[in-house]
Amino acid sequence: MNKYLRTWMLGSGIPFLRDMATRSVRRTHAKRHAEHQRTIHVLLYPDGGAPRVLNGPFAGMLYLNEAVWGSITPRWIGSYESCLWPALREIIARRYSRIIDVGCAEGYYAVGLCRALPSAEVFAYDLDPDSRAQVRRLWQLNDSPGKLTVGGLLDHAELQRLAAPGSLLICDIEGGEMSLLDPQACQALTAADLLVEVHETATAKVPENAAALCQRFQATHEITVVDDAGRVQSFDQIGALDTAQLKKAMSEGRPYAQVWLWMKAR
Repeated sequence: MNKYLRTWMLGSGIPFLRDMATRSVRRTHAKRHAEHQRTIHVLLYPDGGAPRVLNGPFAGMLYLNEAVWGSITPRWIGSYESCLWPALREIIARRYSRIIDVGCAEGYYAVGLCRALPSAEVFAYDLDPDSRAQVRRLWQLNDSPGKLTVGGLLDHAELQRLAAPGSLLICDIEGGEMSLLDPQACQALTAADLLVEVHETATAKVPENAAALCQRFQATHEITVVDDAGRVQSFDQIGALDTAQLKKAMSEGRPYAQVWLWMKAR
């Protein structure tokens, strides 16, 4: 599928076209990463069993061995978005009663937090139907910990209902954060804690979008900017991977440096 057509379909708002486009992207990722994934699986898990996250706040979580968005191997190693480890450990320590994960993909955060906080209600949203199926499989693979609800579109009305004081919203929606995270359209956001990955959009780069989000929430939240500089550089339990294999296995294939905002309601 032509990438420009696929981009138009993804942004069309028509579920049928959007689903076709996401499955086309998944096929591309599967072809790109399949051989590498097979090689790393043998080296990390020589007994041939189900993969298990080896490092970080979610260490020990059983994991999928199938195509996901991007390469799955950073999730296996536990290096995935490792600069968020301090925020994630604080999240676990705060023992939220409700967590909303929008753009949940296959469920790394949603299921990881179900395991870490089994008394919490976890709501996982993704427009991609294959991701919704994967997050359910990942949850079941880990013996269905806690309370998980999986959904598709999260709009302002649903967010207003869920984002009560003391709740946490994790947001990774490829630029959609600029419209969803609007406290004027969803007043409940002013009382919830927010962990947001900031993306480029058609009209602005990451720094401009991060500054705009900070301005929206500066009166109601304590804001910490997290970037790639905080990534953990060494990991335990890396099996028989040599230096080159480990570097490739940890690569997340990002087109630009990542920035997150960790925003805690005052």
